[in-house]
Amino acid sequence: MTSSFERFLQLDKKISNSLRLTPGSGAGWKAAVIFAHSGDSWFWMAALGITWLLTKGFWHNWSAFVAVCIVIQALLVFSIKFVFKRS
Repeated sequence: MTSSFERFLQLDKKISNSLRLTPGSGAGWKAAVIFAHSGDSWFWMAALGITWLLTKGFWHNWSAFVAVCIVIQALLVFSIKFVFKRS
């Protein structure tokens, strides 16, 4: 008997395999790479750092707040990845 979690993992694997693109396979691959890296923490932290340095008032405070939120989010993601250890 398989557990609900095992069925969930099987479904996840099936969906992931159906969405997988062949590396370097044209415009779809290039768009996927750009889209995937657009959410990287280092990219946003750099942009927020520049915003924090060059602004005052609302945007200065907001960029600091969002940077702290990104750090918290990254810690949560790494913790979840450590717990589940998906290959």
